Amino acid sequence: MSERWLSYPELQDVLGRDKAEALCQALGGLLTYLPHAPKPTHPFAPILGMPSLEALAAYAGGWHISLPNLRRPEAMKGQILELLAQGLPHREIAERLGVSQRWIRHLAAEQRTAAGQPQQLRLF
Repeated sequence: MSERWLSYPELQDVLGRDKAEALCQALGGLLTYLPHAPKPTHPFAPILGMPSLEALAAYAGGWHISLPNLRRPEAMKGQILELLAQGLPHREIAERLGVSQRWIRHLAAEQRTAAGQPQQLRLF
C-alpha cells in the first residue's frame, strides 16, 4: 500500500480553507484510497463535491491518503497504548478514539523500540 501524507496547508492550497477543514473534520486520521479518476460514490464526494474531489485526485490520486485530523492526539496516548496492548487493529483504534492511524503506528513503533524490539523483522 502506498501512503501519502497530505498536510493541512497542502489541502488548503488544493481545496480552499473551508473544504480542507470539512474533509479533515469528517475523515481526518483515516487512510482512504484516492483513485486518479474518483467516482461520485467515493467517501470524499459528499464532503467536497465532484469538482474539488477531481482537483484533489489530480494533485494526489493513486495513493492511500492520510489526512490530518486537526485534533491533538497526545491526550489519547495512554488509551492508544492500552488498546494496542489488547491487540486491536490500528484502524479500529483510530475510529474509536478519533486519532490518526499514522499517530498509532508511530506510538506502536515507539513502544517496540522502548521494549528493545527491532523496528523491522529480519527476513532471513
